Amino acid sequence: MKSHILAFDDNEQCRGFVSSFLGSDFSVSTYHNAKNCIEDVKLKKPDLILLDIMMPDLDGYEACKLLKSSAETSDIPIIFLSGLDTPQDRIEGYVCGAEDYITKPFDSDEMVLKINIALENAKEQRLLKEQFQAKQRSDVMAKNAIEQSFEYGILMDFHRRCSASPDYESLGEEVLRCCKQLGLAVSLEVVSATGNHYFGCQSNSLEGQLLARCIDDQSHIHVKSRSIFKRKNAALLIKNMPFEDMDRYGRFKDHLQVLINSTSDHISLIDLQNQTSDDLVTKGKVTEWSARVKQATADQNKEAISKVSKLFWSIEEKVLGLGLEDDQEKRIFDMLREGEKSIGALFEHSGTLNDLMDEFTKL
Repeated sequence: MKSHILAFDDNEQCRGFVSSFLGSDFSVSTYHNAKNCIEDVKLKKPDLILLDIMMPDLDGYEACKLLKSSAETSDIPIIFLSGLDTPQDRIEGYVCGAEDYITKPFDSDEMVLKINIALENAKEQRLLKEQFQAKQRSDVMAKNAIEQSFEYGILMDFHRRCSASPDYESLGEEVLRCCKQLGLAVSLEVVSATGNHYFGCQSNSLEGQLLARCIDDQSHIHVKSRSIFKRKNAALLIKNMPFEDMDRYGRFKDHLQVLINSTSDHISLIDLQNQTSDDLVTKGKVTEWSARVKQATADQNKEAISKVSKLFWSIEEKVLGLGLEDDQEKRIFDMLREGEKSIGALFEHSGTLNDLMDEFTKL
């Protein structure tokens, strides 16, 4: 396929010569002025532009500046064709962003040579730009894979540590600890059988009052960087959700939904543990609560495993489609495998809560 060249020149004879001489090797379109050069170039999408300097309405220097200042046309190489031949004229042309400068009357062999050199340079620059962008994408994907593995690891560790929390205070501290590891500033209200407990704020503070008003309504609230996640016995206020990064924002909404559900289930478990044997209506109530907590934990683990698996498959498919070098692909896949191992190690501890439930039902 022939390279497409746009030539802007107010001299009809010059336009005719360029069309006839270059027409055998290139596809050529000519214009008598550059007044609408941006629109013309966007419409034609040429591979190279030949630009006269002395033209009515808009001279070549100004046209070159306009083309180089537009993101859609800045990568197109420009060669000036001009009767102006002083060093200052040439310097001005290069300062405007032109790749080369040919003086009139021009030598046809010189013109073809310079056009081919400019086209080849533009091709190499595009290739380098594509390689750089591909590397940037691979680096971003690797960074995201590491971040997401880290986030899932924090949540799995939270589930494990919650199972060892004997009271509301230690549970609340684990919630704050988990959120801090995720980089979140939070306040938590726990509504237990013995009263309300506040973590990360005081009951009479603005955060505490806000949480207290929200606890009866179990629908979540999201207003830019502020979010509230609620269950019947817990409310979690997030003060710095990553709203500017929509990928992380969406992930964190999922993470915190899992966290508040797990927190609520553990509050119910601690409520039950705090009741005396006289308060337990039947042994079946203990068994029922135990089964519910065990099932909730199993469901959360299953959901987390599914999300991690889908995440890794998605990343691997995208990496394979980037056309990276073998060593770049290997580096990313190695990081993914390491993330899978780390999360798998955390799942080995998932039986702790179930063992506790089994012991409790035997009391």
